[in-house]
Amino acid sequence: MEATDALLASLPLALFAAVVFLVLIGPVAALMRRLGWIDRPSHRKAHTGAVPIAGGIGIVLTLVAAGIWTSVAPGSLGIEPAAIAGLTEPGLLGLMGGALLIFAVAFTDDRTPIRARWRFVVQGAAVLAAIGGGTYITTLGELFWAAEIALPIWFGVSFTVFGMVGVINALNMSDGADGLAGGLAFVATGWFAVVVALVAVAEPEAAALLPLVFALVGALGGFLLLNLRTPWRAKAAIFMGDGGSMMLGFILGWLAVRSTQTFGEAALPPVVALWILAVPLADTVSCMLRRVAHGATPMSPDHRHLHHLLPAAGLSIRRSVAIILAAALVLGGLGVLGWRMGVSDWALFWTWVVLFGAYHAAALRFWATQPEDPLAPLPEHRRYPLRELKRRIGRLIGLRRLGSIDRSGP
Repeated sequence: MEATDALLASLPLALFAAVVFLVLIGPVAALMRRLGWIDRPSHRKAHTGAVPIAGGIGIVLTLVAAGIWTSVAPGSLGIEPAAIAGLTEPGLLGLMGGALLIFAVAFTDDRTPIRARWRFVVQGAAVLAAIGGGTYITTLGELFWAAEIALPIWFGVSFTVFGMVGVINALNMSDGADGLAGGLAFVATGWFAVVVALVAVAEPEAAALLPLVFALVGALGGFLLLNLRTPWRAKAAIFMGDGGSMMLGFILGWLAVRSTQTFGEAALPPVVALWILAVPLADTVSCMLRRVAHGATPMSPDHRHLHHLLPAAGLSIRRSVAIILAAALVLGGLGVLGWRMGVSDWALFWTWVVLFGAYHAAALRFWATQPEDPLAPLPEHRRYPLRELKRRIGRLIGLRRLGSIDRSGP
């Protein structure tokens, strides 16, 4: 089957998922309001009114419904039974187990905050579940020169945990404007649908991923109808919450690893996945580098993301989101086009690095002209270096009194 035929044959599943989401989301949103799973305005959030955190659980229920339907009556939605059977049981269990674990903990965090360290532990455990299902990185392709960079299993497993946890948090950090996280996930999943269909031409087993990506595309499409600001909708009716954004980040990370590592010579080059996820990854890395340079921790909250930069430059939220999503669409397309045209891995990689460097430099220059962000003031040791030095020396040698000098402040 040609790639175009595979994509067209899977469209009914996407439509089915969108309809299921829209049917389910009304009762789910009402239940979330009743249970108190709502997002209220705060100093960190610009929306108005209490918005139900229903998108994440709506997406989960939609994926479950799509999975049940395709298993019971696959032919009715254009999905061949052989395609479903091709998604091996260990791989499917690793995906389902990791996604549900992350969703359950992050969904709880939406109501009762959980310390960041424990969220990282859960994310790592979820990735280990995926690794246990056989999804982990064994090669990085030809990133630096015309030779494949193969990874020993111990390093491949560690790098998989690092990479997938990075994608999880990158998408979660992008969830700061109506329609942005869902839109970025929608664009990335759409590109994964395209590349999986292309890979399946040479490696039919890859077609097993199509039901997953099209069900997710449909669920996200339904979500965006209620979350994205449009001329007929001034604000989001529902939010996905940390549960939804982290789960989507996990699934996107899983798709990136699975599509680049599982199908032999026909597999997608790893660098193309980097292009597909370019916007959330580049923005997150840029923010972390800037925070570390200013003496803060990489995960410190602030108002210095790309979705803050464009409104600070005078654009509306709606236009800012549209520009960011358009950039994600174009960058993903450039990566896929470069792959299909035979551009080398190292050329694609270093082009990505140059573009990231240009964005990071431009962001630093812009924020240098803006007022200090009150959400993330300079860390204490940057404001009072002598007091911080005494405290650290006290910790080092075990003398609490030395570390408590100058408690009265500057």
